Order: sequence, then C-alpha cells, then structure tokens
Amino acid sequence: MNVKKDSFFINEVKNGNIDAFKFLVEKHKDMIYTIVMRIVRIREDAEEIAQDAFIKAFQSIDLFEGKSEFSTWIYKIAYNLSISHIRKKKYKNIEIDDNLISDNDIFETYNDFIKLEESERNRILKNAVNSLNEDDALIITLFYIKEISVNEIEEITNLSKSNIKIKLFRARKQLFSILKDKKELIYTV
Repeated sequence: MNVKKDSFFINEVKNGNIDAFKFLVEKHKDMIYTIVMRIVRIREDAEEIAQDAFIKAFQSIDLFEGKSEFSTWIYKIAYNLSISHIRKKKYKNIEIDDNLISDNDIFETYNDFIKLEESERNRILKNAVNSLNEDDALIITLFYIKEISVNEIEEITNLSKSNIKIKLFRARKQLFSILKDKKELIYTV
C-alpha cells in the first residue's frame, strides 16, 4: 500500500492543489478536536476552534517550513487558539496538593483497577482525565495517548520541559487520587 506522507500533500497545497488539504484535515481532525476539547471542554467551542485551526493552517501553509512535523505545527496552532479562547473566557485552573503517595497505595489501586472489565476501566480513566484541568488533561493526552515526546509537547505548548514534567507528575498523581476514590466507591457498593 502506497501511503503518502503529509509533506506530499503540503507541497500539493503550496502548488495550488487546494483539494490536497482535505487529506491533512482527515488525518489530523480527531487529534485536533481532542486537543481543543481537552482545553475548552465545551463541544460547540471545541468544534469551532478546531475548524479555525485548520483554516489558519491552510491560510498559513506557505509559512510551514518543515522544521517540525506538520502534526506538531498544526497541534500548536490548535493549542494557541484554545488558550486564547480560554483567556478570553477567563477560566481558572485548580491547583492540587503535592503530598506523597505511598508505593503500597499505588500497587493496591493499580491491582484493583486492572481487575475491572476493560470497558469499565476505559470509562473511569476517560472520566478521570476529563476531570483534570485543561493543561494537565491535554499534556496527559499528548504524552500517553498520542505518545508525543516532551520535546514536541514543549514546541506545541511553549511550556518548558521542566514545566511539562511537573505537570505530568501532578496530573498522574491527581489521576491516581481519582482512581483510588473510584476504587473505594466500586468496592463499597
């Protein structure tokens, strides 16, 4: 099977074949929507911002130099549009406590979580990620679900590597707390 890379379609668009942009939209639309939704958390706003990200990318395609992956470039556009939207709405982030969690708690919670049916684990995990603040949910999604490197996340979000690592640490910790609470609810019912 001959699968063409993003660069082929980018060159086609730059050479005047605007229909080639449809491939890029199809390939990246789900992740763009996921990034935006993790930040703004309102479906209608996320749909509009995701569409705006593609419009901006299309209008700026001549500025894309290929120094990074196209996905990184367009994810950054979506991220920046989402953050601008949040700033306009003046959403607030919730800080979490940095208390230490014992290894035993982690081990017990993990074992209990693994015993659940896969569909139940996925539902609980999705709800837990959705309960994180916008930045943390996005970074968890990019790092663990899309398996994007810290370097690429730095490029997308303009956060420093150390800030990303701190956010990952805190988000994992908060996810653990949420999952631990869910475990207690599951076994007390």
